[in-house]
Amino acid sequence: MRVGLFSLGGALLVIACGGGGTDPGGGGGGGGGGGGGGLVHAARVTAGSSLVFTPDSVNIAPTDTIYFTFSSAVQHSVIFDTQGSPAGIGSSTNVTVKRVFPTAGTYLYHCGVHGPSMSGTIQVQ
Repeated sequence: MRVGLFSLGGALLVIACGGGGTDPGGGGGGGGGGGGGGLVHAARVTAGSSLVFTPDSVNIAPTDTIYFTFSSAVQHSVIFDTQGSPAGIGSSTNVTVKRVFPTAGTYLYHCGVHGPSMSGTIQVQ
């Protein structure tokens, strides 16, 4: 009987350690993930009902990910003002969208819904 329980525990350990995505943003499944890949470095920028990006300035390393979270029923979007930026994010509510920044540089962005007064900077170095 003990051998059976030990084997079961070993099987559960293998299942718990294998596969799985690396999305620290949580939620949503779909495409990607899987495999015992490397460590993902990420930061989060949130936009809520206060009509600001928090934080409005983020420093990351090349190939790091930014998770943009629109955390309220207020619509927001992200329009990048810097050439060579990742794709923008269309107008949405209550969503988290990730963007990867592979190249060093300064990336300026603003909310297309609320204009340049709602803006931010991502410094990749």
